[in-house]
Amino acid sequence: MKSVFTILYDTKNTLDFLDDQDEIELNIKSMFLFIFYGQIVYFKNINIDGETIHPVIDMLFTIAFILFLGTLFSLVLHKINSWLGGTASYSDVFSIISHATIPITISLIIIFFFKFLLFSEVYFNWKIIFYIGVVVGFKILIQGFLRYNSSKYLKMLLNISPIVLFYVLILMSSFYTYITYY
Repeated sequence: MKSVFTILYDTKNTLDFLDDQDEIELNIKSMFLFIFYGQIVYFKNINIDGETIHPVIDMLFTIAFILFLGTLFSLVLHKINSWLGGTASYSDVFSIISHATIPITISLIIIFFFKFLLFSEVYFNWKIIFYIGVVVGFKILIQGFLRYNSSKYLKMLLNISPIVLFYVLILMSSFYTYITYY
């Protein structure tokens, strides 16, 4: 668990630490990070007043969906990395992506506690905290893929382009929703 918090401020040394770990241990830790991220996403988006018939099934579905997306993105980025001549294995890519969710998870926990539990009546644009987590997550992705692409920025940009496109689509839909409803 050393890598969970040190990746936020000492990314390069943490990536070295992760590179020295066994692949099975690395995959298990990465799956737990995705499972925890799925739980946080579920609890952040839960509607307490709504009628949820089976909240456990809803939470398991959310966790499975997040784990599926993480696995899918890892496979796609691993394949792109191999086409570009990168040296990362699937476990390395899976680990980079799962560790890139750590700042996003922390930002969602902060939003959940402050917005829903402590300051529910205070108006503040909580998306700013989420976007800070996304930026720090992209910092981890960039440094991770630079490590496995021999410090070639163009290859790194091509490698993370599917995730960048995914987040651009999310931002555009969020912006469209904001414009149409407010």
